Amino acid sequence: MSAAPEKLKAFKLRYEAGEPVKDLAVAFDIPIGSIDNWVRKSGAKKRSTRPNRRRGHIDQAKRDEIIRLYTTERFAYGPTAKRAHVSVSTVREVLREAGVQTRGPKGGRKTAKLSADQRVEIATRYDAGEGSPALAREFGITPRTVLITCRLFGVEIRTRSGNRRRLEDSERSEICEFYERDRLTPRQISETYNIPEYSVRSILRKQGIRLRGADQWLPLQLLTIYRFTWPDGRFYIGIRGPNAKNREQTGWNDFVKDCRAVYPDIEPEDIAVGVPAYIGIGIKARLIEPVYRSADCLNRRSGETHTLLTPDEFNRMQQRHRDWECSLNEEQRAVLQASRKRRALRAK
Repeated sequence: MSAAPEKLKAFKLRYEAGEPVKDLAVAFDIPIGSIDNWVRKSGAKKRSTRPNRRRGHIDQAKRDEIIRLYTTERFAYGPTAKRAHVSVSTVREVLREAGVQTRGPKGGRKTAKLSADQRVEIATRYDAGEGSPALAREFGITPRTVLITCRLFGVEIRTRSGNRRRLEDSERSEICEFYERDRLTPRQISETYNIPEYSVRSILRKQGIRLRGADQWLPLQLLTIYRFTWPDGRFYIGIRGPNAKNREQTGWNDFVKDCRAVYPDIEPEDIAVGVPAYIGIGIKARLIEPVYRSADCLNRRSGETHTLLTPDEFNRMQQRHRDWECSLNEEQRAVLQASRKRRALRAK
């Protein structure tokens, strides 16, 4: 259905006058998607899709503000556009129309553009504790320029953590000794030297020291020692502590291997012999009730399927297990022995 010439003429006048598209769609009862067709049919001059960025929409006060920010405050294109709430292209257009001589791509970032008083003020305020990003925003320069200016005045540059002193070589060596010899954690070391924890880890890595896992144990840390068994009668030493969530971690396995190396012939009835093995490497330990694994659970990696028993219950269950073995015939015993050998080989 074609529009009447009178409607097209009225549409053209209102469209070129700047009336919003939504209002035109309501006034002429047409979809917004048909506006372009009406513009073409009416012969109207199509408006820009971004009218706020046209030069004609920048008033004189805004132009003066842009020129002042760029020339007097010496802000670069980006900071000027941000403070004037316009685009960078608009800043360039305004400066070009006003005949302002623009700086090069790095012209606003040279310390030579700062006056002597400004450089002194930057160095003084940075030395008093102000951050380089805040100073850079205020003076219209980059944080790197702030740091360069401070170095020219002999001001010590702070690290990202805010720590204003640098560690000496002797202190770095002490950190490594605390970590390796005294078994302190990076957090404890960071609190001692008042530096962030990630800085301690970085120092240790640079010295070629392998960091311990999250499940390592501290000197004199209280752990719980327990023992569990499979139906084949093999007993294993284990530990539980506040951080020992994953018992397959390398640190846990190494820990257990050390204890087995010291006491390779630990029997179920004298489990307390294993306590000195733990204490000998600087860890407090206490003994709890034994742990027994039922006959239907042979998964050594599962830490949630064991059942804690009292010593009497444990002994009774062991007796029932021995009675069950005695009730087997020769063929069943042979199958059981073969199964134990296979499990023993897999456990090695």
